[in-house]
Amino acid sequence: LDPVLLKRKAARIRKETGDERYYAPIERSTKSIPKTVGLSLLRPFQILMFEPMALILNIYTAMLLGLLYLFFGAFPLIFTTNHDFNLWQVGLTFTGLLVAMIIACCVTPLWNNFRYTLKERRRRRTGVLKDEPEDQLPQVIVGAPLITGGLFWFGFTSTPEIHWIVPLIGSGVFGLG
Repeated sequence: LDPVLLKRKAARIRKETGDERYYAPIERSTKSIPKTVGLSLLRPFQILMFEPMALILNIYTAMLLGLLYLFFGAFPLIFTTNHDFNLWQVGLTFTGLLVAMIIACCVTPLWNNFRYTLKERRRRRTGVLKDEPEDQLPQVIVGAPLITGGLFWFGFTSTPEIHWIVPLIGSGVFGLG
């Protein structure tokens, strides 16, 4: 918005004064649309190449999404064969994941507020406010044991002898992570 306003202001001043020396920086820019689009497409790959923490967090997120999609395939298999659920009952088994993920989404703003308070204290003490990708690691450190525990819980309790709610609780623990 600011570059457009500056461009309009420079055009108005040129028109009023007749002096052609007034130009906005956007008018002197030699960037073309294909060059800008190419740079925008290149930027994510540059971040992945030169920011190892961003790459690690992306790999971690991709693995979690892969595990979540595996749950979508495992639930019908486990609950139809082991517990004789029909289609709508299998659909309801996803509520354990849903409730856990809603709880996690409600806790995340509280976590972020706590982290922001710590950063603000550090900024007042040192005078520097740095926001790094590594700032997400404490959240991952809390979530990783929940994810691992939930996967083991779900896997080891998905037998016909164990009540059907027990693996659902395990999937909920995974969803909290």
